Amino acid sequence: MSDLQEREQRVYMRTGHRRLGVTIVKGKGTKVWDDEGKEYWISCQGGRR
Repeated sequence: MSDLQEREQRVYMRTGHRRLGVTIVKGKGTKVWDDEGKEYWISCQGGRR
């Protein structure tokens, strides 16, 4: 667990929503990378009309 995730557990209010175990550290366009170097594609297109 990263220092940021440990800090988050101490300071963020528990709201009943499960948080994902991903720490985003970099982003460019529609791509983001986590603290382990894994790349993710982010879709910002909503399902609303």
